[in-house]
Amino acid sequence: MQRHLHGLLKDRAEVDDLKIVLPYLLWHKVQPTEKALTENPKYANDRIALIEELITKIETDYNEMMESEAFKFYGAFFNALRTGKIGKKVLSETDLRNLTRNAVAKIGEVDKPWAIMLATHVASEYNKGCNKRAIE
Repeated sequence: MQRHLHGLLKDRAEVDDLKIVLPYLLWHKVQPTEKALTENPKYANDRIALIEELITKIETDYNEMMESEAFKFYGAFFNALRTGKIGKKVLSETDLRNLTRNAVAKIGEVDKPWAIMLATHVASEYNKGCNKRAIE
């Protein structure tokens, strides 16, 4: 199936193409949990529908994350970390540490699984930068 899809699409697959093909590529690898079966008993015999539902949920969660204030804050943090500035103000090491602490706290307030990932990434990148700056 992958070869057929590749032949139809040439060099590039779009998200909508993947949403169509993915359930048929994964149906034999996915087993519904008890929770999924309780929510929708048809998933016991229709794993393709289960995967389609999971894809929809992933897409919804992704769109929600991308539109959130926390993600905008996340982007602003990385811009400041990368440039060492906020606007024209050059950030000191103390400023960066406080910015990181505030970013982790602000993003961590969001009650979504992706918020934990973003907050952890903020802390990790700050620590990586500290290690790099200590070596220089």
